[in-house]
Amino acid sequence: MQRRSLLRSAVVLPALAHRPGQAADAGELVIGQIGPQGALLDSACHEQLAGMKLAIDGANARGGIGGRKLRWARIDSSGLAPEMLAVKTQRLGSEPAFAAWLGPVGAACQAALAQIPADGRAPCVGALSLQDRQREQLPGWQFHVRATQAREADALVRHLGTLRLSRVALVSRSGPDGNAAAGVLSATLVDRGMRPLAQASVTDDPATLQEAARKLIALDPQALLLALPAHQVLGLIDQVRALRRHPALYAMSMGGGEALIEGGLQRAAGLVVTQVVPYPWSDAQPALSDYRRACEPAQVRVGYASLEGYLTAQVLIEAMRRVGPRVQRRALRDQLAGLKFSLAGMDIDFQRGEPAGSRLVELVQIGPGGRYLR
Repeated sequence: MQRRSLLRSAVVLPALAHRPGQAADAGELVIGQIGPQGALLDSACHEQLAGMKLAIDGANARGGIGGRKLRWARIDSSGLAPEMLAVKTQRLGSEPAFAAWLGPVGAACQAALAQIPADGRAPCVGALSLQDRQREQLPGWQFHVRATQAREADALVRHLGTLRLSRVALVSRSGPDGNAAAGVLSATLVDRGMRPLAQASVTDDPATLQEAARKLIALDPQALLLALPAHQVLGLIDQVRALRRHPALYAMSMGGGEALIEGGLQRAAGLVVTQVVPYPWSDAQPALSDYRRACEPAQVRVGYASLEGYLTAQVLIEAMRRVGPRVQRRALRDQLAGLKFSLAGMDIDFQRGEPAGSRLVELVQIGPGGRYLR
C-alpha cells in the first residue's frame, strides 16, 4: 500500500464554481461547501473533502440524480469577516437549484449557516472539525454521519477497563476545543468508575509537549489518553519514548491525520486510535472496493480520512436519490431525518434522533512498519 504525504502535495479542489448573480443551470443540482482552502485547511480536511468529491464525481458519472448533474460550489472562508461570510453563504443558498450543504468546516461556517432565515434553509450533511457541543446549532437541519466524541471516549474507556488499566492520564490541546474533548474523556472515565491520574494541556510551543511528558511520566501511568491533533500526538510519543518509558497510548480519531505526516505511522507504532469509518482496505464490502477503485485515477490517497468524506457524501446522495430529481429542500430534509440504511458496513440511522447517524467506533492499532492493525 502506497502512502504519500499531503504535507508535500495537498489535494487541490475546485473553487466556488459560480459568479454572484449567475443563473443556475436548470439541469443541475447545486451542493454548497464552506471553509478555508489551500494552506489554511488542514491536511486531514483536504482528504475528507477529496473523498466527498470522489462520491460526487461518481454520482455524476452515473447520470447524477435522475439525469440532473451535481455541482459542488465552494465558498472560501479564508480571511472573510463573519458578515461577509454570511452574505456569501446566503447568496449561494438562494440559487434556485441549490439543494444542500456538504462538509462545511469549523464553527465559523456553522455560524454563517445559522444566519440563513428558516424559510431559506437547506439541509447540511457532514460538517467537519466540530466538537460534540457544536453539533446542535442547527437542529432538524444538520445531519452528522460520524459517531460522536462521546462514543469514541466510551469505546476507549471500556477497552481500558477490559485490560484493567486504571492509572490513566489525559493530554489535550489548550483552548476551548481541547478542553471540551478532555472533558468528554474525563467524564467517561468517571462514569466507568475511574478517575484521571492527572491531566495536561499543550500549546503549539513544542516545549509544552516536553513538559507534559515529563510531568505525567513521573506519575508512572499505565496509559495515556490523547485528545490532540496528529502532529502533537506524534510529538508527545517522541517525548515519552525519549524518557524510555512505555505506557499504553490511546488517541481519539485524528481523521487519518497521523498517516499524512512524513514518517507519522512509523513513529506511532503501538498507538491505538479510534476510527469512525470501516477499515478502508477491507474486501468485505462492495462499497469499499468501489471507493478504492475511484481513488487511483483521481490521485486520492486511500485511508480513513478520504473514506470518511466519501461515505459522508454517499449519505447525502442516497437521500437525494430517494427524493428524486425534483429535489425540494424540505423534502430532502425530511428524507434525511428518516434515513436508515447500511453503507459499507456502517448502519446509518437518523431515525434515532441522535447527534450522529452512525454509532460505529473501531479501535485500530498502528503496528510495526506503520501498518494499521484491526
